[in-house]
This record gives sequence, structure tokens and C-alpha cells, in this order.
Amino acid sequence: MSYEIISNNSLHNKLTLSSRVINDNNIQVPGEIRVKVGARWKEVKVFSDKSLKENEIKISSDLVNFFLLPLDIPYDISFENGEMHIGPIIGLLLAHKAELLSKKRLKKFCSYTSKYERINGMVYVFSLDGIDMDQKTITGYYYQPHVPKGELPWKEAIFPYPDVIFRRPHIPKPVYKHLKSEMGDKIINYPWFDKKQTAQWLEKDPLLTPYLPETRLLYSSHDLDDMLHLYHMVFLKPVNSGLGDGIVAVTRKKKGDYFKYRPDLKGKTTETIVCVNKGELALMVDKIVAQEPYIVQQGIPVLTYEGRKIVFRVIMQKDASKEWKCTGIVALLGHAGGLDSHSYYYGIQMPFNETLEKTGKLPADVIKEIEEEIVYLCTRSCGTLDCYGSGIYGDLGLDIVLDASYHPWLIEINVLHEYEVPLYIHDKRMYKTMKIRILDYAKSLAGFYEEGEGR
Repeated sequence: MSYEIISNNSLHNKLTLSSRVINDNNIQVPGEIRVKVGARWKEVKVFSDKSLKENEIKISSDLVNFFLLPLDIPYDISFENGEMHIGPIIGLLLAHKAELLSKKRLKKFCSYTSKYERINGMVYVFSLDGIDMDQKTITGYYYQPHVPKGELPWKEAIFPYPDVIFRRPHIPKPVYKHLKSEMGDKIINYPWFDKKQTAQWLEKDPLLTPYLPETRLLYSSHDLDDMLHLYHMVFLKPVNSGLGDGIVAVTRKKKGDYFKYRPDLKGKTTETIVCVNKGELALMVDKIVAQEPYIVQQGIPVLTYEGRKIVFRVIMQKDASKEWKCTGIVALLGHAGGLDSHSYYYGIQMPFNETLEKTGKLPADVIKEIEEEIVYLCTRSCGTLDCYGSGIYGDLGLDIVLDASYHPWLIEINVLHEYEVPLYIHDKRMYKTMKIRILDYAKSLAGFYEEGEGR
């Protein structure tokens, strides 16, 4: 049930509830109860009013100001351990600077709130520079569900710290530590983790071993030499980069070790350098690792289509149940003859089933089996990340490749995956589901979903 909050200007530090709410939650009246809104709380005098409707709550104007509560939106309430929680208060950190929260972008953010009626409460968008750590407030825009058609449903205001933050931009460590001290561990998809950390965590689960390419940190040419003895073809990848930036393919042949790389992130052209002896190999590796840390990863002879390498982007998200679910799978095909499959600047994209139908002419039942194995792999990987990772994660993009026998391999987990990927294949349903699940999980993490609700 959603509740309407009404301000009573003549009262001070007073909360009035309907008789039904008082009786259903065994609240002692008159008395005191702790009221929590986002990260703010206060001991408040509570009274009963038989004339109030069941879904009406009266609070004094000083409390409206203290909790920074807009009164033009519905709220949910929950009672636990003698505390009344009004909310949920969900903050969407979607920009570094406030100037980036333009009307055009705010209109686009309505995709998060398309199922607002099952969320209720305050959903607000903000930027990193909107955080005031001294006042413990955030300036941003909250969603108004009932505005005339054609009007922008986002209104600027100042808010309390929320129950939960879903973040897209990087949060500096001092800001994160401050927010965590005020909110608890309720920041979704923080902290960032790199490629080596991913491998170290996933290797702890023996059931994932058949799906993980061997991955080592690249300290010197000896590490590369050892891996080339084992696999003949490996990939060198920057520990902290994405979109295929800085990737190098190394193949061992009779005439030497062939380093194939792409000099320009946005370019299609690749260049090759051949190292014919160990001295040249050592110099090449020193040059690579001098810029930033790298891993060396077992090369997988991946499935291709018309010469394009295929990576399946699997979007994994938690929903109201707090369990990992597969929102969708999209095939990303890079440039023909290229090193990777990233198609942000070039390449093509296809739905999962269509890709396997075209590459292997596989029947529907076999495609279904492959899909189920991929989803199993990704679900287990995300669960392992929950066990060994250092943050709260609920929205990830996993990169899976298939080898010639259609066996899946997990190549990478992306904390900040590309949100436009479903739209690349014109799948608006997947895109909408992806955005909706973010708020479903946030509401559940805030403590407002009951078991079986909103799934």
C-alpha cells in the first residue's frame, strides 16, 4: 500500500497514524517511535487519529523540513524493531557534474521509473558534485509520478542521504567512506574491481575452473614465455581498462613471437611486431608493462562469424528477490580480422539465437542447452563474486566466448557495462527490464519488499 504524507503546520515533532496502522503494528500511543527516512532518523512522538484514512500519515512541518520530504509523491512504510521506516529513498548517481543533468538526459532517465507504481517513495537523480558532506544532503532531481503529459517529471530539490545508491560514475574513496559511514553498505556496484581481482575471486570456486581461461599478472617476459609454451596464443590486457583498449594478441610461431595490437581505440587497423629472440621479447614486454599493469590470459580460439570474433554480453542483475537473474544476452561482433569484439565504434550486433543459427546452423534445442549453460556459468560467477568480492553488486555485464565445440568461457566481468547494448539489436523490452530491475533491487536492499512481492 502507498501512503500519502500530510503536513500539520500547528504541531511539533509529532507523527499521527490511522487506528488501523497503529493496531496492525502494535504501536503504543501516545508514545515515541524512531522514524527513519533515508539515512536520517529521529525519535518522534506518535499519536492515533481515527479520522485519518488508513493510507494517510500526518507529520509536523518541522519533521517535513528535517527529513527533507517532498509531499507530492507516495511512500511506503515498514515497521521493524520499534522503528518506522518511510521510503524507499533511492539515489541514482548518474553524472559527475550537475551541468550534465540536462533536461534531455533527465527525460532519458525516465526509463528507470517506468514501473514506479511498484516502487513508490523518493527516486532521485544526482551528480557527484551534488553531495554536500558537511550538511549531509544531496542536491538533485526527484521523480514526480503525477505531472501533466508532456511536462518533465523531474523536480530539483535538496534531499537526505538515501537508503540505497546505485552508481554509474566513479566515487572517490573519501566520498565513498563518508557515505558508507552514514548509510551503511548500501552503494550498488562499488567498488570497481579489475581483471586480476576478478580471476582471483572466481578461481576460488572449483566448479568454475572449466570455464575460466588461465590468467596471470604480467611481470616480465618470463611470464609471457611460460604462457606461450602452454598455449601458443595468449592475450595481454591492461588490468584496469575496457572496450578492448590496449589489448595485444601474442602468437608463438617458428619465426618468432607475433605481437598484434590496435594502435587506436576507435580504429580498425591492427599492427604487428615480431620478436625473433628472447632479448627482443624482453624489451617488448618491458615497454608494455611500463605504461600500466597487464595480465596475460590464455587465448581461446573463439567462435567467429564472417571473420568477426563473437563475444556474448550477458546482462546479469539482481531483482526484488536479491537473486541474480539473466536479463538478456547480446552478441557483439567486432571488425573482421580484428582483435576483439567490442562494437562501440565499429562492428555489428545480433540477438543470441540468431547468432548461433547463422554461425553453426544449430537446432533450437541445442541453442537452448548452450544458453542454459551460459546462464549457469554467469549466475554462479556472480554468486562467487558476492562471496569473495568487497562490495555490493547488482548490475553486471559478463563477456562470454564459445570455442569450436561451443563450450563457454568467461573472459571478463564489467561493473560499468554499456547500457545501450540491448538497443543495438532494437530490443526495447530487454532495455526496459534492465532499468526496472535496478530499482527493484534497490527497493529490496532498502528493506521495503516483502517476500514474494514485486518479482
